Amino acid sequence: MDQKDNFLIENDYYELAIDRKNGELKELYDKGDPERTNLVLGFRKYSFGKLFKSKNNNFQFINLKLKKFLQNKSIEFTDETGKNCLSYKFSKNFFEIVFSVDDDKADRTGIELDFNFVNCPGTKNWKNQIIPTSPYWESNSKNGFYLMSRPMGGYVVLVFSEPISCWRIKYSDFGHHLLGFQVLLKVGDLKFPNNKVLPSYKKSSIRIGFAKNLENAYLRINEIGDFPVVYSPFSGGISKTNLPIKVIGNVDDLTLINPDKKEKSITSSLDKDGFASISMDRPGKYQIKARYGGKKLAYSFFNANSWEKIIKKVAEFGANYFQLREGCFARAIDSNTLKYEGLRVIGGYSFGDPHEEHSCGSGEFGGFLCWTGLKRMLQFGGTNKLKESVKKYLFSWALQRGVKDRNYYSNTISPVEQEFMGYKFFPGHLYKEQLYIQYEGWFLEQFCDYFIFIKDKSLLTDIKLIATHMINEHQDKNGALINISCHNQGIFQRVDYTTCATPVIGLIKAGNLLKQEGFNVGEEILLGAEKACDHLVERGMKFPTETIPGVNFIDEGSIACTALTLIYAYIYLKQKNKYKKTAQVFLKLHDNWIIRTPLISLYGSSFRYWENSWETKDWGPSINGGHSWTIWGSEAKYYNFFIERNFSDLIDSFSGFISNIPKVRDDGAIYSNFTPDYITGDFDHNGYKFIAKYLAHDFPKGTFVTSGSYFLIRASETWFYTSGLGHWKGESIALNGILEKGSRFISHAPDFKRLAIEKEVGRINLDYAGLLEIFKSRGLKHINIIKGKILFENQEKVIVESEDGKIVFNA
Repeated sequence: MDQKDNFLIENDYYELAIDRKNGELKELYDKGDPERTNLVLGFRKYSFGKLFKSKNNNFQFINLKLKKFLQNKSIEFTDETGKNCLSYKFSKNFFEIVFSVDDDKADRTGIELDFNFVNCPGTKNWKNQIIPTSPYWESNSKNGFYLMSRPMGGYVVLVFSEPISCWRIKYSDFGHHLLGFQVLLKVGDLKFPNNKVLPSYKKSSIRIGFAKNLENAYLRINEIGDFPVVYSPFSGGISKTNLPIKVIGNVDDLTLINPDKKEKSITSSLDKDGFASISMDRPGKYQIKARYGGKKLAYSFFNANSWEKIIKKVAEFGANYFQLREGCFARAIDSNTLKYEGLRVIGGYSFGDPHEEHSCGSGEFGGFLCWTGLKRMLQFGGTNKLKESVKKYLFSWALQRGVKDRNYYSNTISPVEQEFMGYKFFPGHLYKEQLYIQYEGWFLEQFCDYFIFIKDKSLLTDIKLIATHMINEHQDKNGALINISCHNQGIFQRVDYTTCATPVIGLIKAGNLLKQEGFNVGEEILLGAEKACDHLVERGMKFPTETIPGVNFIDEGSIACTALTLIYAYIYLKQKNKYKKTAQVFLKLHDNWIIRTPLISLYGSSFRYWENSWETKDWGPSINGGHSWTIWGSEAKYYNFFIERNFSDLIDSFSGFISNIPKVRDDGAIYSNFTPDYITGDFDHNGYKFIAKYLAHDFPKGTFVTSGSYFLIRASETWFYTSGLGHWKGESIALNGILEKGSRFISHAPDFKRLAIEKEVGRINLDYAGLLEIFKSRGLKHINIIKGKILFENQEKVIVESEDGKIVFNA
C-alpha cells in the first residue's frame, strides 16, 4: 500500500488504504485471511466509497476532498457545498462508513461499494473473493445486515447501523456476472406494483467487520449493530413443528406472530443461553419480532401443509392449466389469465409453443409438471385425469407415438436419424433441439419412473435408445458429456455439461433398470456413467457449465451437481473411494454458497441470481431464494448422510427443501423463487431487452412456472420416506416430524420407512407397523430396542420389525 497517496489504517482485525484526495477505499484486507486478498475493487468502472446521484438515468459521481484526519480515529471528506459528506470511523473490530448525499433534483442517491465479488469481470482467484449470499433488509426496518461469504470460508459482515432506502447488486445484462454493489439513500424512480415507495434518507452509515464462521458472523452482527439476531436450523417445517431458535444478544421483548397475525410474548421461554422452542401448528408464515431498546427486527419461519397435500395440489394445477393439446406443458403461464399464448420470458423463450425451441422444455420445464404428477401417482395412486395427462406427455409428446408424415416436434425424442447443427444423430437424440444433455438425462429418469408405474416393456427399448445415444454421441474420450449450444449471439461451442443438472444419475438409473430387466446393454450404460464420474474426479475445480467463450464464470450449481453425481454414484453405481473423497471437498466448498438470512425462502437456499430472466416475465437478474436448483445441494447432503453419517448433513438438506415450499400457493400454482432484491437487474441479450419498472422484494407474482415443482420430485425420493431425530447446538431437533411430550415421535414422511438418529436422543416411542430402518449417526454405536424385533444390525443401521403396531427404543 502506498502511504504517500493513501491513509493507511491497520489493527488486529482489518487493514485499509483510503485515497487521501477523494476518500475512495482502495484496499481492504481481513487480517484473518492468510491469502491477504484485497476485498474491494478500484479499477476500470469499479469504485468503493464514491457518492453518487442520478436523474433520468444520468449518473454522476460527487467529487469530495479531505476535510479532517484524526489518527486511527476518523477521516472526513466533503464537497464544496458541505451537503455531501463521507467519513470513516475506526473501532477495534469494525470500521464505519458514514455518508450523506444531497438529494435535491435526484431520482437516486447513495454510495458505491464495489466488493471483490466472485464472477466479477476482470478479477481473478475466485476462491478468495466474496459471495453476496445473505441480505437482511426490510423496507420498514431501522436496522439490517448483509452477510457475504467467501469460498475459502469466513464472512464479510455489513451492518446497516442507520436506515437506508435499500441495497442493490449490479448485474450484467446477461445476468451471469456481478458488477458491483450499492447502498441507496433514495430510490425515487421506482415503485412497488401496489404503488408503495421506499423511504428516502439524506444520511446513513454502514459498519463492516469480519467473521470466521456463521456462528461468529451472527455474533459479530449483534456486536456491531447492538440488535438481536434470531435464527434456527431451518426456516420452517411440515404439518406441525416444534422449532428450536437461538437468540444472540440481549432482548427486551420477543414476540411470536402466527399466520392469523395473533401475537404472543415468548420472552419468558428463553433460557439463560438464549434458546427457546416455538410451536407451529397451522400452515402459513410465522414471525418472531425481537426488540432491544429502540431497535426492532423481525425474522420469519414457514409451516407447510403435508407433503401429500402439496404434491396433489401442484400436480392437479399443472394438469389443469399448463398442458397443451399436443401433450406438452407450457414452461410458464400468466398468473392472472392462466394463459401462455403470445407470452415470453424476459430471455425471449415462449411461455408455451410446441413449435419453438426451448419453449416446452424437453424433459425440463413442462416435463417437471408431468413428472410431479407421475411421482404423485407412484406415491398416492392415480386419478384418471392424471393418468391420461402423464400418458399424453410421455407417449404422445415425448416419444411422438402416433405422429403422421414425420411431422415431429422439436424438443422431443427423435424416433429417426437426423442431422442438426452440423451433426448426425441416431434415434434417441432430441429432435431439432440444441444439444442440452441434461434434458435427455431427465427424460431417462421420467421414463424409468413411468415403467415402474405402468410396467410397459416397450418403454425399456426407449430408455435403451436414449441412454446409448447419450454415451455414444455425447460422451467424449475423457468421459465428459458434451453439450453443443449457442448461449452467445451465434457462437456455437462444445461445452462439458456433465454437471449441468445430473444427467449421469439418469444414466445410472437407466443402466440399473435395464440390467435388472435382463438387458445386457445396461452394463454398457453403467460403464459410460462410471467413465463420466471418473472424469469429474479428474476435472477437479473446473466448472465449464453455463460459461460464455472467453469469460470466467463459476456456477454454484455445477459445484453442487458434481458432489451430488459422485455421491449418488458411490451409493448406486460403484463404491470408489475417490468418488467419496472428491464429493466431500465439493460439498464443503458449496456450503459457502448457502444463504443464511433468517427469513423464509432464503435460509438454506443456494445463492443463484439469473433464473428470473429465463423463467418469468417479471424481473431481470436477481437473487433466486428458494429456487428449485437449491435442491441439487440438498440432495447431495441427504445422500451424503448415508455415507458419512453426519447428522448436520440432514439438517442442511431439510433446510434446502423447506426453503422451496413458501413459493407454492394454496391452489397448487408455483412461483419461480423469492427475490430479496429491491432493484433487479436489466437484461439485454440476443435481441431481447428488459428494464426494471417496479421494485421487487417478493415472489415474481406475474408468472406461474413449471420448474418450481422440481423440489417435490426430489422430495418424493428422499424426505417422503425419511425423518430424523438429533440435536442442533445441544437442543433436541426433529426433522420432517415432531417429537411430542412423552417421547412420542410422529413422522411427517408420507411413506415413512427410514429414521436417522443421533446419540443421546433418549427414549423414543413410535406408533408404527412394518419394517423400519434406523440409521445411526456418527458416534452412535448401539441402539437399545425396547419393543420391536431386530432383523438386522451393523455399525450403520438396524432394521426393526414392529410389535403390536409399535417400536420403542433408547439411544
